[in-house]
Amino acid sequence: MVDLEHGCAGVGSEKKVERLSNNVMSLIAYFNLDPNRVLDVMLDCLEGAVQLPQHSVEAYVHLIRKFNRSALVQVLGFKFQGHQQTNQKPPEVPMCVCVCVFVYMYLYL
Repeated sequence: MVDLEHGCAGVGSEKKVERLSNNVMSLIAYFNLDPNRVLDVMLDCLEGAVQLPQHSVEAYVHLIRKFNRSALVQVLGFKFQGHQQTNQKPPEVPMCVCVCVFVYMYLYL
């Protein structure tokens, strides 16, 4: 995730993001990580990146697109489930993340 925040702008950024994507998938396989938990962590990082330039957000979305779409819906739903049970309005930043992810996902369908 640090690579995303520091090195995905500028020339060759698509190659950098693709390399990083391959590295993330390799780490998931090598350490037998739960892909849904990795996706959850990436969405948490995206919450911080929403305020950054567009290329940073696009890099996160490119990585998120590598995951199963139904898993994405489940993880996002779980994030908002607690707010529904307590009848609280969800915070603004996670809502921005959902909008951002769905907009980019729709553009690549």
